[in-house]
Amino acid sequence: MRQRTRPVAAAMLLLFVAAVASRLPLVAGQDGVQTDEEEDGVAVRDKPPCSVYKPRECWYELSTPSKHPRLPECMEGHQCNFDVKQRMKCPFWASGSFKRRDSEAACSTRHMEQVQRPRPTCESSCCTADPGPGAWIVDKQAPGHKVFQPDAGCVYYQYGRQEILESFQGASTDIMIVGDSFLRQLFVRLLHLMRGQERVVDYKIHTHASYATCDAADSFVVAPAYNDGLGANKDKQFYSVNSFFLGHNVTSDPRWSDCSQQPMQVHYMFGSTFRQQVRNLERYSKDGWEPTTKIDVVISVMFWTHEWETPAEWLDALAALKAQKFVRRLFLLGIPTARVDPTKPDYVKAYQNRNHMMREWVANQTSGAHYIDFDVLSTSDGIPGACTGGNKHYACHLRYTYKDGNTTDSHFRDPFMQVPLNALYSSEDGECFDDVNAAVWQMYFNVAMKEKKAKKKGKGSKQASKGSSSASKQQGSRGGSGSGGDSSRVSSTLPPTSSMFTLPLYIKHFLNRLWIRGAL
Repeated sequence: MRQRTRPVAAAMLLLFVAAVASRLPLVAGQDGVQTDEEEDGVAVRDKPPCSVYKPRECWYELSTPSKHPRLPECMEGHQCNFDVKQRMKCPFWASGSFKRRDSEAACSTRHMEQVQRPRPTCESSCCTADPGPGAWIVDKQAPGHKVFQPDAGCVYYQYGRQEILESFQGASTDIMIVGDSFLRQLFVRLLHLMRGQERVVDYKIHTHASYATCDAADSFVVAPAYNDGLGANKDKQFYSVNSFFLGHNVTSDPRWSDCSQQPMQVHYMFGSTFRQQVRNLERYSKDGWEPTTKIDVVISVMFWTHEWETPAEWLDALAALKAQKFVRRLFLLGIPTARVDPTKPDYVKAYQNRNHMMREWVANQTSGAHYIDFDVLSTSDGIPGACTGGNKHYACHLRYTYKDGNTTDSHFRDPFMQVPLNALYSSEDGECFDDVNAAVWQMYFNVAMKEKKAKKKGKGSKQASKGSSSASKQQGSRGGSGSGGDSSRVSSTLPPTSSMFTLPLYIKHFLNRLWIRGAL
């Protein structure tokens, strides 16, 4: 009896602590995940552990002849509500590492918090990438930022770095982004989100790029050639799509030795026209990926072509891509018509019609295809400031001075031909937060995570069905339900719980272990 006394006392103490804890301001949420009460509509959180990004190599120092390139000034005629030189010691980092920090200080952004937060329950109208009309509202948990709120009343869950890695790393799903500079800025926005960097700066080079990250490190590379967007190329390596993407093999790099799993990879394939994308996708599909790798493809053709319709050749290429075993899902990104020159209404109508055709094509697919309504983000009230001076983009971007002395804004420059940076093009609000592209990613992640949860639930129900069928057969062969059957044995391994409060997960696990060992 004495041997059982101490474990029982310990268990009773834990139960008492849990009961007391359940009455404190920190309350237990869904699935036993701890959440926080709100004060005046703002979440009051204990300081959670954070992922802290430690930059290692500056991409501009690696790609320019100068070891100490001049940092950009704020472009004349633009406002920058922050000290560019102080805040941007390096506008774009090539690589770095991540460390866990346990301290009283808040995380750089909530996306770097290493916690599992309760996710809001939502109906079928919620967690979609095509939510209908809405408005931009102030993000109460991130001062200075805004989030998109659909009129349907759903709230997009803000997925953070840890949650994204848990779902995507380990070679389960990678992401391929295909398009022009708008899609490149979407690629850049995800990179900054994963690094916990609030101020987003586009490196502004028309070429393929790749980003990989795990719980311990990350790396960014670009293809060593560029393209003029019209089919001509300066290097055959660019023309051969796979030579770059397959060449960026993260598993062979020693920097990934500290990763707990194979890194998550995000690729950007440059393709500004329908014709160029069809050609590159054909080469990519031919021998691009190993069968064990699954990818989500985010794709669109924006403002480079003013065609009234999406060509059948392009839609056929998407169908062929979707049929590939390595493709998990296709996401077609709508065109933000609010960024079109208002003096060209015919262009607006053409882009609206193409948006309609893309949405219709997705609706005709049985599964595995989604339409992301970028247009509703661009036309909704309260949208955060975009770039000034007639520039269509939402993210801040750089201006270079090249070796030949040219300071043009041309994208068609080899990334290894630039010299010290010239200036930073800022957004209308001068903050460079780029909440618009962040909203696109939250649409994507809410859809992807919802489908993953549904798929996991479907597998669980199938396994339960198989298990119950097998158990019934075995029980029938034994001649009925006896008191020594497996069902009574399994149920006896679960400890009693109280409905008065919800136990934290770590206490549940501890009690389970004590019960199984016969200590309770």
